[in-house]
Amino acid sequence: MECFENLNIRATGLKKLKIRKYIYSVKEYPTDISHTSLSICCPNLETLEMSGGLYGKYYLSNFSSLTHAILGYYYLRIFDNTCGLIGEKLCQILPAIQHVENLTFSASCVQEVVVSLRTNLPSPFPNVKFLKLHFDEIKLDDMINLLGIFPSLRMLVIEERTTSGSSPEFNIKKFLEFEINVSNSFLRQLKTVHITSRFSDSSIFQVIALLLKHASMLEKLVVWAEWGKRGPPAFPFKVANVLLNMPRSSPTAMVIINPK
Repeated sequence: MECFENLNIRATGLKKLKIRKYIYSVKEYPTDISHTSLSICCPNLETLEMSGGLYGKYYLSNFSSLTHAILGYYYLRIFDNTCGLIGEKLCQILPAIQHVENLTFSASCVQEVVVSLRTNLPSPFPNVKFLKLHFDEIKLDDMINLLGIFPSLRMLVIEERTTSGSSPEFNIKKFLEFEINVSNSFLRQLKTVHITSRFSDSSIFQVIALLLKHASMLEKLVVWAEWGKRGPPAFPFKVANVLLNMPRSSPTAMVIINPK
């Protein structure tokens, strides 16, 4: 569904809805979206995907059947104010989808949720079992706060979009020497992790170390490594050596590394 202004969707039989506000050119995109709105009332809706440009106001109700939610909103580099806008609009959206079981966040949405968690008490997503995160770069503390609001998580997919940066120095003590305080239930139900990364800085190593160290029920961690033409020829082997030698709290956890 392509649209710009106001949408009012009411359909009792609708089960899947995908809304993407396309932006064809800078001239066509309004600098003021306060007059736009999106209203959805679909009691039997199971899957909701929203992406592209933002609406000024969101009115989301009667989502009792919703199990899958995909939020693909992104920062628009042509408008600096979209950074704050996404966070503002997420405050209207997230309460309506907090009961879902499958959730996907774009990199911009991840960043705004992380910023919110730094200043506010986290609002948990108690039923989420599958979580997919796109991100450019994320600090270890922010990842801990983010994963902490998903107590029932079973499968985690992380896709890192970073394309810049040089190969990090491989000092395994540097990657693993960090102290954190987490609850006993942190990542307790996590069983499967898939990570796609270029390994352009040490933060992704710390995230992987965190998952292996605290996911006591972990069965499989699959890494899709995008080597490209970066780094020296030995770069992939050094990465593999670091990952395969990380401590694991789960005695049955497998670490699988695949080139992509």
